[in-house]
Amino acid sequence: MDLLKRPPSRTPGGTPAPTPTLTAARALPRMTLLLLAWFLVSGHVLSGCNGLFKPATPDPPSGPPVQLDYSSPEASLKTMEDGIAAKGQGASAWLGAFADSTSPLSDFGYHQIFDPNDLASFVASGGTAPIDWGWSEEQAFYLEFIGLRPSDNYVAVFDSLDFPQDPPREADHALLYRSYKVVARPVEGDTTIIAVGIADITFKRTSTNQWLISRWVDHVDPGAGTDQITLGRRRLDLQ
Repeated sequence: MDLLKRPPSRTPGGTPAPTPTLTAARALPRMTLLLLAWFLVSGHVLSGCNGLFKPATPDPPSGPPVQLDYSSPEASLKTMEDGIAAKGQGASAWLGAFADSTSPLSDFGYHQIFDPNDLASFVASGGTAPIDWGWSEEQAFYLEFIGLRPSDNYVAVFDSLDFPQDPPREADHALLYRSYKVVARPVEGDTTIIAVGIADITFKRTSTNQWLISRWVDHVDPGAGTDQITLGRRRLDLQ
């Protein structure tokens, strides 16, 4: 029991000698701080980070890039189908099929003509009819359109019509009559038609031999259901 009550030993000057255990205990936090400071300065905080204030590089978008082919009117429509299937990653593919009237290098521009019934019902519901619809409006529409169902896959199909048939193609000008349909396919659940209609699509060939859309005349498909709407009406609603 005397060992428990023994006073601490003193140095020759009478000052108590430091307790080795307490000295080591005080030194441990100091060493920890020094080690932490070294890690912060050298950027070895975590192996998954590039230093303390430099975030890790985000992963690049997944999926192969969309091949851009505008060598013919049919190729341009196929590129649009591939583009909308890629959604955000395919924006340049879809928009690249439309003549960009905003660029001084463009030979011509794109203009959208809406179905009169779509335009009338849109205005009657309180909407304002656009003065014109060109490449800039199409760019804004596309981003809104693919955001309608952000988790679904989109599939677009352009089909030729039995009547009317496409007129003979000129060297730098082509008119295609096409039905179109865009559907959204969720991972689980039913497929939903989000746009269906008929379009008279005028293509012009540029000086770089690309066939781009200069005019899109939209029509309601008489065979579609009353609850299904055209791309033209989608454009109006999402402007």
